[in-house]
This record gives sequence, C-alpha cells and structure tokens, in this order.
Amino acid sequence: MSFAEEMGHDIPNEYDDDRGYYTEYGPNGTSGRVYVNEEPVIRDVTEIITETEKAWLMDISVAGDVFRFWVPKSQCTLDQNKSTIEIPDWLAQVMKPIEL
Repeated sequence: MSFAEEMGHDIPNEYDDDRGYYTEYGPNGTSGRVYVNEEPVIRDVTEIITETEKAWLMDISVAGDVFRFWVPKSQCTLDQNKSTIEIPDWLAQVMKPIEL
C-alpha cells in the first residue's frame, strides 16, 4: 500500500514511490523518468589536481579505471584523508569525465 492510499487518496503508486527519480530530457523533446538510489556513491580519489572555491578537479577511480571530473563541493563530501569522496547517486549518474 502506498502512502497516498494509506491517507485515503486514489493516486497511482509511482506518484509517491519511495525511490527518488529525476526526469532526463533527450533530443527532440523526449524525456523519461530515471530512478536513483538514495544511497550515495563512494569513490576512491586517486589525485586532487586543483580546486576552486566551489569545486575540486580530481581523478576518481571508477570500476578500476581512472577518470578526471569537476566535482561540486556543495553536493559532495571528501573524507578527511582526501582518499574517498561521497557523491549523491543522482549526480554520479549524470557526471561526465573530462577528456585528458
């Protein structure tokens, strides 16, 4: 039973689904619902190249390969040793590596 049903509303289950989602827009106005996990993604930081007031430029290990990303400080948490970073799942899904 969904939250809406418990409250006496006739709303489809996906309306108040407990999984988060965002809408991804594609070419020619197409769109689709992309479900995201609420758990953050934890990645190994291999090197911090530089940083600004708002972001880090860092090399991150993903599935055994190393990629370079700009990572927003406002959305992510770098551990005290600067060896791992916690990234929200929704952000990890849309981050694109920088060409080296």
